Amino acid sequence: MEDFLASNKYTLPQFQHAIDSFVAGGGDRDIPVAIFGVKKEYLEASFDEMEKQYGTIEKYFADGLGIDAEGQKALRDLFIKRD
Repeated sequence: MEDFLASNKYTLPQFQHAIDSFVAGGGDRDIPVAIFGVKKEYLEASFDEMEKQYGTIEKYFADGLGIDAEGQKALRDLFIKRD
């Protein structure tokens, strides 16, 4: 979750001009921030839906994304840092 939320630190500045233009035109700043940014609730809702439809993250990867066990292991090895 921490990594997901850190996306705002990198993503929102890239859209600052669009956000400022929207606000200058009378728009509410929260609207473009919600579109371009991320929130804890977004990821939680994604996980909830994944669990409803597939039961587990492994079944989602296998059945929903078509990534077999070997592919899932390769992704874990690539993206999960273990101490």
